Order: sequence, then C-alpha cells, then structure tokens
Amino acid sequence: MEAWDANARILAPLFCRLSAPLSKEWRAAGEFGDPSWLRTYLDERATALQKPGEDEVWARRKLELASGSEVAVRAACHTR
Repeated sequence: MEAWDANARILAPLFCRLSAPLSKEWRAAGEFGDPSWLRTYLDERATALQKPGEDEVWARRKLELASGSEVAVRAACHTR
C-alpha cells in the first residue's frame, strides 16, 4: 500500500493538473482544421446555382421592357 500511495503522489500532477483553457481557435480546430471556409464556399455555390423563380423572371422582363432597351424589345418580339 505504501508503494501504491507513493506512486499516486508522484503521478498526481499528471492526472490532476489544472491549466487555463486553450484558445477558441485551438479548441475549434478539428482533425482537419476549422471548416468554416468550406461552409461559406458551399453556401455561395448553392446560392449561385439557384434558378430564379417565375415571378423574378417575369419582373425582370417587365423592367427590361419598361427601360426601353432595344435588346429587351427585340427579345420580347422573338419570344411571342
């Protein structure tokens, strides 16, 4: 028992040591680091790939026609 107690006293600092918490960046870094850049990239890509709804297409077309743009008028004439 005395040897057991002596070993426990010797090893106590290894098991019971308290230290200040590590920085947020250190704690947030997983096995492959912080993937926030990947989340941002995927969100931007998903937004870019979204097709506009019918209402948005209709509204844009009306705005182009109202602007009097020659290109918009020609496009409207060819789609009828």
